[in-house]
Amino acid sequence: MRDRERSDTSLSAATGGPSRRRERHGALLAAFSAFGFAAMAVLAKLAYAEGANAATLLSARFALATVVLWALVARAGAARACSRRDALAALAVGAFLYGSENLLAFTAFERMDASLTELLLFVYPAIVMVGATALRHEQLSRRRLGALTLSLAGLVLVLGGGGDGLAGSLDPLGIACALGAALLFAGYVLAAARFDGRLHALALAALVCSGAAVAQLAEAACSGTLRPGMSLAAWAWIVPIALVSTVGGVTAFLAAVARLGPSRASIVATLEPAFACVLAFVALGERLAPLQIAGAALLVGAAVAVQQRPRPEHATDLA
Repeated sequence: MRDRERSDTSLSAATGGPSRRRERHGALLAAFSAFGFAAMAVLAKLAYAEGANAATLLSARFALATVVLWALVARAGAARACSRRDALAALAVGAFLYGSENLLAFTAFERMDASLTELLLFVYPAIVMVGATALRHEQLSRRRLGALTLSLAGLVLVLGGGGDGLAGSLDPLGIACALGAALLFAGYVLAAARFDGRLHALALAALVCSGAAVAQLAEAACSGTLRPGMSLAAWAWIVPIALVSTVGGVTAFLAAVARLGPSRASIVATLEPAFACVLAFVALGERLAPLQIAGAALLVGAAVAVQQRPRPEHATDLA
């Protein structure tokens, strides 16, 4: 019996055990959320083409997602361990950080190509890494810094290698909105990490979306920008934004943050602009130049590299 126990322990150590499985699951969840958010950018452009505007799209998206998420929370019993303090904090994160970030991002989607907007939004992993290090949540290892450098190099190639494609769609207000959204999303990621697994990912996603829904509906009502009488075609694009990109994407990303930490989840999520460029090319005809394809490859390489954990004797912290 002892020999079997020793054998099982050795096998667990050799294969990485529960910790490695948890990290692999986290990486897959982050990649899925990246695809969902990338698809959202393209779906938003299609909804705009059918007469939707940012305020109505976001209000409908968060309202529908909130209903579905709370149904899933009730079915899973995921809210039982939620304290009042955590619930109020998550609602505030949704209203002031996630909701505001989305309003800026979707305004940028209205004014610029989906591909370019996605690229500008991806300043946020660098902000997350700096913020997590400054707050002493994480240490800045050489491997993690190298993966981030690789991902940023990929973004530079994708942004600067478009010739007359992406570069022709630059808009000052759109750029400002996208960069502002990147800053707010970094704050959202760091705030979500502070819950430190106290909330189930479904419950946290439901609370965040609830806060965002209230904030977006209030803003749209006060500004008079709500358009409930949009065409059925516009609504047809909003539904998958709510179900796939929001319910699926937000829940998957929050679960990834809980498994990987904010910096690593954010670096894996740099797959998003690569996905967005491909989807925008297929659905919207936004062109990809050879250098942009090379940049997308670097983004994928960075997401893979950050998952390769160095041996303890070779690990070096820079913090």
